[in-house]
Amino acid sequence: MRWTQREPGGTAWQGPELLPGPRLMPGLRVVRDMHGFPHLFALRRIPLKDGGDDVAVVRATQYRTGHPPTPWHSLGSPNSGNRHRSREAGFPAAAFDGTGGLFVLVRNLGHSVSYRHQGADGT
Repeated sequence: MRWTQREPGGTAWQGPELLPGPRLMPGLRVVRDMHGFPHLFALRRIPLKDGGDDVAVVRATQYRTGHPPTPWHSLGSPNSGNRHRSREAGFPAAAFDGTGGLFVLVRNLGHSVSYRHQGADGT
């Protein structure tokens, strides 16, 4: 669900509005980039051909207030393809560094941390 502040610093909000995103698991992490755009991170269940679900970290970005975010796209899973191991993925944490690079971290099956990094140039 999303609520939108009607004006910056104001007390009036509009919503709730259901965010699109089929098969998203409960929970949402929101991190703002250097330009103030909110980036949304969640976990999504993805059906496996042999039954069960894989769990992947997904991301969407909202570039205009009150408009829908970009489509969700997968960042993958630290235990991809194994429905038993995949469900042990932790909820994603994310942060931008001082240059605009993005780091996304998630606990994996081994109780260690897996991460993805996107440089400020998009690579």
